[in-house]
Amino acid sequence: MKRVLLLICLSLTLQPVFAKSVKVEALSSFSTTNPPKTWKVKVIEDFVPKNGFSVNHGSIIEGRIDNVTDPKRLKRNASFVFTPIYYYDVKSQINYQ
Repeated sequence: MKRVLLLICLSLTLQPVFAKSVKVEALSSFSTTNPPKTWKVKVIEDFVPKNGFSVNHGSIIEGRIDNVTDPKRLKRNASFVFTPIYYYDVKSQINYQ
């Protein structure tokens, strides 16, 4: 009975994550010790996220920097979350928000 209750509690607390790793090129310098509020990156390879919206090579994505973790010893294991805000499509010259 305890196992069933534990499984039900775990299944209710788990949330899906829709993160995607994409190769990009930074358009400005970045440091986790003094991060900017927003940051622009250029997409190096085409990709299609789960929502079906196509992101073309050469497009620029501007986003917000969240959850910055300072570097540990020897400047390793620093991390941050990049949340897209604006999408500038190079091929169609359209700005998406």
